[in-house]
Amino acid sequence: MRDDMDKIITERVRHGAGRTRRDPARGSKDYDNLPHYESTRRHHNVNHTAKEFSDNLAPLKRYFDKQVGRPWSKVYAEIAQGIDTRKTTSAHILQHVDQFVASNCVPCELTESVTGYVYHSEHYGRWAVGENQIMVDPSDGILKRAKRRVPRKTFKVDSPTRFLTDKRAAVKHKGIWYDVEIATYEIKKVVQPHVFTAKEIKWAEENPALDLLKPRNETVTLIYSGGEIISSVKDCNIGLMNPNSYQKTSYRYKNDTERMFDIYRRRNVYGKSRKTMNANDLRKFNLVND
Repeated sequence: MRDDMDKIITERVRHGAGRTRRDPARGSKDYDNLPHYESTRRHHNVNHTAKEFSDNLAPLKRYFDKQVGRPWSKVYAEIAQGIDTRKTTSAHILQHVDQFVASNCVPCELTESVTGYVYHSEHYGRWAVGENQIMVDPSDGILKRAKRRVPRKTFKVDSPTRFLTDKRAAVKHKGIWYDVEIATYEIKKVVQPHVFTAKEIKWAEENPALDLLKPRNETVTLIYSGGEIISSVKDCNIGLMNPNSYQKTSYRYKNDTERMFDIYRRRNVYGKSRKTMNANDLRKFNLVND
């Protein structure tokens, strides 16, 4: 570890050094109601004028990332060798060790931790060891990254699809089977001349010396469907979607393109229109509504 690690982590300007003490009672002329005794700590607690720590913990985190696979006893010896525990600023680094390394690990039930381990910290109490967290293996004392032992939950797609033809598909959405017309789209990045807006033209006229109207090219992402350029894909089951955007689902961030793939099981296709399948169509394709 670097000899000056304690200085890199702790010797930074603390937040709140320029805060002023603003107490309504100090500006009051009602001297009879002023407190007879006032602690110096009161202003920090009431008006939040105390300084805050601004430790730079990134170098310490990178150091522990590089020590994975080494014995924890040797790693901790290197840390203690470069720290003078008689100094408060230097000893403060040891408090951050528990923040990055789960040293006192013990096995536990998988219902308590997905990795099968928990650790006891002097500063943070009892915590579950998370996936990919750096931990000290209690069996051999080696720094390792915790592995997940509980399988991830699988999410069933609510819209199974059966393709009837190349342009038709039976899609089950919310328990009802629909006859969906399938259309394809394609995403392309095109280099084209930049089109100046009215605001840019006005700004260029006010500042002629900057030459802001100089012709230039820009790269834009276009969506083609049926040989025409469209702004976004309007899927009949999901709604208006942009294949280039991300939306947060109930369990992860997923691209709109992936969400459509979950429904149609094909790339670069979307539902152009749909209609409810009647009883004859259901019997013909051996389908049943919920």
